[in-house]
Amino acid sequence: MDRKDARRPFCLKGREAICEAVGENWKNFLRLVEDEGLPAFRSRPTGPWKALPADLHAWLRAQRDRCLGGRRQ
Repeated sequence: MDRKDARRPFCLKGREAICEAVGENWKNFLRLVEDEGLPAFRSRPTGPWKALPADLHAWLRAQRDRCLGGRRQ
């Protein structure tokens, strides 16, 4: 792991942190996971929500492409 990677979080933890990373309101979190495919998970049924930054970036790119009809700007 180089210095640049050492400063980035390996895993985001909590609905608020995950939603902040993708620019969404945390109150919409469950809808985003269930209906929009937000890549967040729990390792235990009542544990905290977690997400990998790379997965969130991929999800945002897919959302962008879907909204733009596949065209890039």
